[in-house]
Amino acid sequence: MRSTLVVMLALLATACLESEPANISLTDESQPTTSSTPSGADGEDPVMREMARCLEDEGWVVEFDGATVEVPGVVGEQRLALAEASQRCREEVGIESPNPRDASEEFIASVYAALLETASCLEDLGHQVPDPPSLSAFTEDWTSDEGPWHPYQGIVVSDPADWEQLNEACPQP
Repeated sequence: MRSTLVVMLALLATACLESEPANISLTDESQPTTSSTPSGADGEDPVMREMARCLEDEGWVVEFDGATVEVPGVVGEQRLALAEASQRCREEVGIESPNPRDASEEFIASVYAALLETASCLEDLGHQVPDPPSLSAFTEDWTSDEGPWHPYQGIVVSDPADWEQLNEACPQP
């Protein structure tokens, strides 16, 4: 489920062109998730290997761990460019992109719950987090142009190392 959240929120991040750096992770949701063992003979997921190659061909610096493609340090307008490159690569590689409009109420509620946990973590570390909407308001905002509420909205950390540390302490689902 966490990988589904990562992909969905990476897509939704394009609506939030703020200046803080982010690590955008992509996983292949079209593959069965019955096992955490990658399907390639060398221990790598061949679909995600192709995704990494495609993003590199698009000019992005990527980190590939055998199952997940990560593009570290994406900031501001780069988010939109990365989302566009990711979509082109998904199409080239054959990964069907999830459509936020097709998300079930159960999935949206699980994202909301995970974001509430992240918000609590951020507050525990002394960060001011925007007040969460009700679940029904969050659900209504899910497909809006602005996207739904996110506890990281408005949090600015100038040092990429500090941003990484914050994301490790309070992961974005």
